[in-house]
Amino acid sequence: MNPEDLPPYVKTKTLSGGRVGYYWAPRTADIRGGFTPASVPLGQDYGRAVERAKALNADLYNWRAGVVRERGDTGTVGWMMDVYRKTDRFNDNRKETQRDYDRVLKKIAAMSITTNGKPIKDMPCEKVRPRHADKLYREMMKSGSRQAQKAMTIMKTCWAAAYRQHDDIIPLENPFADMKLSHTAQETKHATYGQLTSFTSKAIAMGEPAVAAAAQLVWDLHVRPTEAFRDFRWKDWRPDDHPHHCFVHAGKRKNGAWIPIADPETGELFFPELVALINHCPKGEPDDLVFRRQHIDTVTLERTKGLYPINNQAVQARAVREAAELPGYVTFAAFRHGGLTALRKYGFQDRELQLISRHKDSKSLDHYLHDEDELILEMARRKYRARRTSG
Repeated sequence: MNPEDLPPYVKTKTLSGGRVGYYWAPRTADIRGGFTPASVPLGQDYGRAVERAKALNADLYNWRAGVVRERGDTGTVGWMMDVYRKTDRFNDNRKETQRDYDRVLKKIAAMSITTNGKPIKDMPCEKVRPRHADKLYREMMKSGSRQAQKAMTIMKTCWAAAYRQHDDIIPLENPFADMKLSHTAQETKHATYGQLTSFTSKAIAMGEPAVAAAAQLVWDLHVRPTEAFRDFRWKDWRPDDHPHHCFVHAGKRKNGAWIPIADPETGELFFPELVALINHCPKGEPDDLVFRRQHIDTVTLERTKGLYPINNQAVQARAVREAAELPGYVTFAAFRHGGLTALRKYGFQDRELQLISRHKDSKSLDHYLHDEDELILEMARRKYRARRTSG
């Protein structure tokens, strides 16, 4: 192989053992003029190195001609993010999760962590060091520890997934791995049953029976609020082949199950309030979500006939909560916490609660059980009284 056979700006380097590696680097004048990346390792495969160099040169020539580059250049962090968006690791997530991850990636891509003021999306991956990841983390901490932790976890996955696609471009060492992340989840204050009934009554009075049913659903069946609004469908509610059951998808853990709504032998309802509320919900097509409502025009505030999905549960909760003059902590999540806490008060054991809530990890259940000391003391007193009476 002669140097003349290589594309412009491709250099060779002798590696250990006599092996030959290739790398690409434009003119110093181009780098000083603002072109990135400053250099790109091309690996040891001659054919792949040539193909990548041709693409890099085409990008360089376009840059010299004044063509604005909208996407990340090969080897940059922005390019790596685009690679990740095309992988199964990204696309196997729910659409809502994909949009959330994409939002986080775009926020990080626009951040500047170097003295030249350029966004990190233009930084070559080979130049990213752990100290840069730490600086990104400190910047993200301004949005809260939870957001910062999530952002760094996404970047760690992004780097690892893209590396598997382009291990000749992206370095093996993941600068977002082994980071010291600190986030302590704030305890969600649980709602009481009285607050639940006030909430559902007000929702019905406001013409929102589906919102009332959603609150009752997360209390009685302990489903996650997102599952109540996003996954719950009419075909899952007491179908002909399961007239006494409801199928709960539990999409987060993928461990859905048929939950009994009524006694299979007697037909007696286990959750009469829930059944009554769902019976008042507007019913669309078989595959539509149960929880639908009339659309309210944001300009005229007029209601439009038809059924529409409820896309923002927090907005719905706040509207009803404020109308019912309930405390600010009363949310759909608070209703789920309240329902599980009530079961503990009724004497349910941890294993039973874990099966009901469908938590794979028993430690996760502790986050949902409140007033623990008070409940333990109350059950201890009951046992003491029962034994003293029987003795």
